[in-house]
Amino acid sequence: MPRPVSGVQAELRDAVTPAKSGLVSWESTWELRWRRVQGARHYLVYTGTSEGDSKEPRVSTKPRFAIEVANGVSPRSRISELRVQQAALTAAQLTVSVAVRYPGGRIGPKAGPFAVGEPIR
Repeated sequence: MPRPVSGVQAELRDAVTPAKSGLVSWESTWELRWRRVQGARHYLVYTGTSEGDSKEPRVSTKPRFAIEVANGVSPRSRISELRVQQAALTAAQLTVSVAVRYPGGRIGPKAGPFAVGEPIR
């Protein structure tokens, strides 16, 4: 019997580049990872909002999904504060669930929903 993905972890990663007048341009990406499932053809990533889940999932051939959750131009010292604010807003509005699609088209149960922007350990 198919099982949901396991070993789910998520973290925020920052990319920072110099900008004008001593500021930096930055973006924070939320990356969700899970253990590879033997026999999986690929993974289906569903997004959800207060209006419901996506009808058409994104297809991932790798056991990961990444999405930008925050960005800005600011002094380097404010990145952490601004990232926390923007990621919390995203987490309140967007979730992700993941299912395995096997050869032949069979789909396993969804794992999640996971709040986008929230770390998972």
